[in-house]
Amino acid sequence: MFSRSCGGHTRTPAAVGLPGGSYPYFSVLCGFCYKNPYRWTRKLSSQDAALLGRGEPGRLAVDRRLGWNAVPSNNFTSHQEGEQVILEGVGQGHGIGLCQRGAKAMAEEGGTFQQILNHYFPNTALIPLNPG
Repeated sequence: MFSRSCGGHTRTPAAVGLPGGSYPYFSVLCGFCYKNPYRWTRKLSSQDAALLGRGEPGRLAVDRRLGWNAVPSNNFTSHQEGEQVILEGVGQGHGIGLCQRGAKAMAEEGGTFQQILNHYFPNTALIPLNPG
């Protein structure tokens, strides 16, 4: 799995309310997004904001209703202002697995694809499908 911008740390499926799969995704620090987070602010109705308590499924429900950029990530804080809920967050997407912004920054700094994959997918190994 991958997302556009993790907000500083990648997430596990459980952290965003999704069931785990056969691969155990780990949360890793993403130095680029930690130092240069993509920041966003959104205003939602209390009714729409209530869906966000369900994690990623709730965020997607709000995005389906209001547009795919209504709530860019699950990494946010919220506060009530009158009839609206103000969300202030970082990142874009679910944040699980490889962070595209962080991977791009690692590549621009000379990181190899092996180093990038090892960073975002720890405890894994690259093996050829057709050895020889």
